[in-house]
Amino acid sequence: MAKTTKVKAGIFSLTLLSMASLGITPSLSAIAQSFPDAGATTVQMLTSIPSLIGIVAALVIGKIANVTPKKSIAIVGVVLVAVGGLLPYFFSSNLAFMLVCSGILGLGVGAITNVTQLLFTEFLPPEERQAAMGLNTAFVSLGAMFMTMVGGFLAAGGWRNNYLVYLLAIVVLVLSLALIPNDRDMVEAAKQDMSDTPKGKISSSTIVVAILGILFLALYNSLMNNMAMVAITSGLATPETVSTVAGLAGTLATLGGLACGLVLGKLLPHFMKQSFLVAFGLVGVGLILVSLATSLPIYYVACFLVGATLSIFMSQAPFVLSVSNPPYMIAASIAVYSIGTCIGGFLSPIVLNAISGAVLDGTPAATLRVAGVIALVTAAILTATGFQKKVLDEAFAKQSAPMPASANE
Repeated sequence: MAKTTKVKAGIFSLTLLSMASLGITPSLSAIAQSFPDAGATTVQMLTSIPSLIGIVAALVIGKIANVTPKKSIAIVGVVLVAVGGLLPYFFSSNLAFMLVCSGILGLGVGAITNVTQLLFTEFLPPEERQAAMGLNTAFVSLGAMFMTMVGGFLAAGGWRNNYLVYLLAIVVLVLSLALIPNDRDMVEAAKQDMSDTPKGKISSSTIVVAILGILFLALYNSLMNNMAMVAITSGLATPETVSTVAGLAGTLATLGGLACGLVLGKLLPHFMKQSFLVAFGLVGVGLILVSLATSLPIYYVACFLVGATLSIFMSQAPFVLSVSNPPYMIAASIAVYSIGTCIGGFLSPIVLNAISGAVLDGTPAATLRVAGVIALVTAAILTATGFQKKVLDEAFAKQSAPMPASANE
């Protein structure tokens, strides 16, 4: 127990960096003013490049994870975050160089977000893994809050100082070196097993989970993309107050993810085999509530609810993949899922705005309603097919490993 506690602490420290790309967001406006010829879109690429590079990282990790110590991958990821995050503090006069650094940071974040799920799989048994993955999402939220709040505080002294928020990577490097066990022997054993095992292929259940990842991230991001505009068009904020209102809404969404992550281990026994259904159902209700909100309390509560669903889905999808695939296919399956989430986040405004414009009036509130309806339809399909229950029942039957005793059928 003490050994797994130490391992979990090391993995949780890594997770603090999973939203490192948000660290510079408080200074985007100031950076744009420093580079007036670059244009706002180019400056915004400082935060969007890491997401796109994350796809590359997922592909690489999926290829090397079975033959490379996962602790080594994690350490390299942390070092890349530190290098990509801190170099612009010393060389801040060239925006092109800063964009390259964002790409380096994105490689590090992509490596970390993929390898943390693999570390849970390697060091924790299934009955302990699911709750740990749930709690892990709380550290995602903590890291996001640290990056934006501390980054904003540092930016008060000039946007260059904002980059000092990435000193957190140095702390995480020390913690991960001390707390995460060396898995070199496990990798050597896995190589031997792979040499005796036929080459596998991505399972149909993995493809379904990846599709659900695309859908969920597209739906979740619709809130982030539209919360400010909905506040104005619904009369909940004015142009003068919208930054404050939307900022608080975003904070509450993050707190929703944090709060849910902290208690998810206690809640999961009540819907362990239906967590996808719960996530899509609640995000659908939350998005529709935001679109229909006529008062700030309803608006804020709905944002909190949507944020909470992120912890449910983002912890349970990797868990399902980790128990439903043979060991030599887990890295590849999680890479496919990670690519799906990147694609979902990228496509969210393009696809949902197009659907909203085609079937409704194309307003921000209409886009959220469309997203909410898609989420509820997905929940209905998950209910009708019993997809998650079937996958988990089959997986644990093959492994002859019982589900935790408190799990409901």
